[in-house]
Amino acid sequence: MDSATDLSEILKPVVEKMGYIYWGLRVQQHRAHSLLQVYIDHPTGVTLDDCSAVSNQLSGILDVEDLIERSYTLEVSSPGIDRLLLNNEHYELYIGAKIKVKSYMAVNNRKNFTGLLEAANSRFITLKTEQGSIDIPHNAIKQGQLLCED
Repeated sequence: MDSATDLSEILKPVVEKMGYIYWGLRVQQHRAHSLLQVYIDHPTGVTLDDCSAVSNQLSGILDVEDLIERSYTLEVSSPGIDRLLLNNEHYELYIGAKIKVKSYMAVNNRKNFTGLLEAANSRFITLKTEQGSIDIPHNAIKQGQLLCED
C-alpha cells in the first residue's frame, strides 16, 4: 500500500489520538526509495519532541503492518508558516490569503500562479492574480502553498 490516501486513513487516527491535528501526508517516490512526509499541527505549536513522539508511534505501525512495499524514510514535521495546502479543506481555511500554486498542466497558458485565494470548492479554487481571477481545477494542482506575509 503506497497510496497517500490509504496511508492517511491509517495514520490520521493515530496522530489525532495522540492529541495532534493531522495536517496531511506527502509521498515522494524516488528510484527504489520513498520519502513519506507526515505533517502535524497543534494549537500551541509543534516541537521537535512532538515530532519525535509521533514519528516513533507511526514507525511502529508502519513496520508492524508492513504498509509500504519499498524502502522509505519517514519525516514528521509541522506544516510551518508557509504550509502546503494539501486538500480542499486547507484551501477553504485560507480564503483571502496569498498563496502560490504550481499546476501539472497549463491553465490559461501558465503553470505557476501567485495571488489571493478568492474561493474554493470541491472542483476548483479561484485565485485573484495580477492578470485577473482564474479558476484552477483541483486535479490540475501539483502543489499549493500558503505565502507568509508580515
